[in-house]
Amino acid sequence: MNSKQVFSSAAAALLLLVASVLASCTNTEDTFQSAGNGKGIKVFDFSTIQRVELDVILGQRATGDVICLFPSYVTAETMHERTDMLYSCYLDSHGSTRRIISLPASLSKVYLISATNPSLGCMEATVHDGVLQYIDGTLDVRNNARAKAPSVTSASAQYEEDWHILATYAFEDLWPIHCDYDLNDVIVEHWQKMVFTNQNIVRAIYDVFKLTSTKAAASYHDAFYVQIPANQKNCDIVKYILDEENGKFVPGEVLAKGKEECIELDTRSLIVFEDQHDMFERGIEGIYIVRTMSGNNVSKDDVEYNPFVISQASVNRGVGRTEIHLPCYEVTQYSQKLDEIEGHELNYFANRFVSERGVYPFALALYGLKDWKAPNPSVRINETFIYYDKWRKSNGQDFKDWYINLPGYDARLN
Repeated sequence: MNSKQVFSSAAAALLLLVASVLASCTNTEDTFQSAGNGKGIKVFDFSTIQRVELDVILGQRATGDVICLFPSYVTAETMHERTDMLYSCYLDSHGSTRRIISLPASLSKVYLISATNPSLGCMEATVHDGVLQYIDGTLDVRNNARAKAPSVTSASAQYEEDWHILATYAFEDLWPIHCDYDLNDVIVEHWQKMVFTNQNIVRAIYDVFKLTSTKAAASYHDAFYVQIPANQKNCDIVKYILDEENGKFVPGEVLAKGKEECIELDTRSLIVFEDQHDMFERGIEGIYIVRTMSGNNVSKDDVEYNPFVISQASVNRGVGRTEIHLPCYEVTQYSQKLDEIEGHELNYFANRFVSERGVYPFALALYGLKDWKAPNPSVRINETFIYYDKWRKSNGQDFKDWYINLPGYDARLN
């Protein structure tokens, strides 16, 4: 092994799957200032994700191994649960890989673990100024992560991940009306696992979307869709009600089969659910979606998603519907034309889904987070999370984990 491996940043705060969340902020002030062309002088990135270069060279002894990244708080005792995995991929015939991956912006340290070769143990890597690096000598042999496949070099070799959390998506559904910004109207946890080849080509994607908002949070009957990359649209797909057995996700009753039933083809969007109140009434806690990609050339890293809510979906069918996206993320061709909306500062903010002088978004994606407790009804997000304003005013440099429900961070827990 080389004495030092460097994981360099390609661009801090780009969005995977999902997204770069932008709003206006000028230095440390909350006021919006327009330039001569009506554009803002400066925009603030609300994203809670970072993009780093994964550059691993372990040599031929690691050929065909699957390397997994875990947050630093995962221990030997909890590693077997595998619900906190951040990323995994096959190493090539040289025992190496180089790729751009997405990590939660709050992480400063991770573990690299071989899921298929316990002898490689666990390497600690640190994230500093967008660079992820580890040093030979920090190798710490721990209990190995539970392998699902042997170390193999066959061209047909495949590896199946365990479930891991991607993000929690939180929405306000009153766009473009002035809101309370408690971000609790629609809350969805996104879990995922993939099956991929030793060329890191995806063969199957399993997505679970858990509805964690409450019936009392929103009066509107909102839909939740997820736009997917164009090369993922051609797939075999089945949508199920989510069940759980012994703490594991399993498919329940079939809700729909086939692209025509499960995907809005014109916008290439997964139809996760059409009405969250119908989900509540039927006692459905989540949706389990399986996609099989037999002929698609979908890379392990080509899994970007664009989650959005259709507000008042029952009366907003077809063209001109009210879509609510992560700020500065593209709407579909079925959305109303945002630049024609009248109202508070919308000449600038309409395409950012942000209001209140750039302070409050209408949607957030909290990456790598599960079990999030949203603000209480009608309590703005910065009145609940103590470091929200400091994070925003620092241009995202300070308190990158501002959204966690812990004493000192969450006003309800002090």
